[in-house]
Amino acid sequence: MLPPSRVSQTDLSQRRHTLRRQRGFNSLKRTWRLIAAGGLATGLMWVMMQPLWVLEGPEQVKIEGAERISEPTLQALLPLDYPQSLLKVKPRQLESALQAGAPIQSAQVSRRLFPPGLNIQVVERQPVAIAELALSASPARQTPATPPPSDASKADLDTSKADLNEVPPSETESNKADLNNPGDLNKTEASTATPDKADPNKKQKRGTLVLLDEAGDWVPLDQYTNQGQVFELPKLKVIGMRADYRQAWSEMYPILRQSPVEVLEIDWRDPSNLKLITDIGTANLGSYSGQFAQQLEVLDRMRSLPSQKDADQVESIDLRSPTIPRLKMKAEYEVLPVNE
Repeated sequence: MLPPSRVSQTDLSQRRHTLRRQRGFNSLKRTWRLIAAGGLATGLMWVMMQPLWVLEGPEQVKIEGAERISEPTLQALLPLDYPQSLLKVKPRQLESALQAGAPIQSAQVSRRLFPPGLNIQVVERQPVAIAELALSASPARQTPATPPPSDASKADLDTSKADLNEVPPSETESNKADLNNPGDLNKTEASTATPDKADPNKKQKRGTLVLLDEAGDWVPLDQYTNQGQVFELPKLKVIGMRADYRQAWSEMYPILRQSPVEVLEIDWRDPSNLKLITDIGTANLGSYSGQFAQQLEVLDRMRSLPSQKDADQVESIDLRSPTIPRLKMKAEYEVLPVNE
């Protein structure tokens, strides 16, 4: 076996010199990179501080994605003082202001350098139903993402809690009429405020009208109407909506959307009896449960009901037990077989 070759002191010295020179070169490169990056950042900040990169007015703010809310309305919600440097604009603050002041699900704000300005992309909440909140519904129980009701709405809800059991039948019918024709709300309120027809000190006991989206978040209707926006209201109506129904609604609505049964109105004032007004008839489902889809399926199979029974004598369809549907007649219950 040959002995290992010996390395001379001269070779070791040359290697150490080469390594020191490489380390020095690498250190110099890092230093120049830092200087270049710092100079570029400083130059960019200086350029953005120049008058060229300043927001002079709202015409430099481009908003996309808004359909029901006008651009001037959204512009007015932006906390911007013109003229203002682009560098001082806080995108997160603008996004929060839009979501708090308008029925906006999300907003994304970005700076634009050429030409200088702001790009704002918004996603509106898509209302799928118009709902009347239960008188006992508390605004504090809404989800954080849901904008709070207006001050007038809060006052109506607070004063209604104490008088919940004192609402006369005539006012209940009036509430339902308001929900069926929300476009006449202002006319109705004006007429009730007339001194010779009503006591001006009398508190109205009507639930707040809101627009409901698929997730169960609601937006006060006046956030649209106060801004002068004209759009077609959803056809589906929900009476007695509460904050604790949010999870159930997010499960219920996709089933409603896919069902061939056309549901016109949902009466949820009684948690123990979910009532549907459909194109087939009025159905009592009991408490909302996992058999909701099955109940709608059975209801769809009962479309031939008007030809079998006198529709004038049928008060409602009882689907609390979907396997044994019942007809509630004006005088009695009758068991009805389901056609498979």
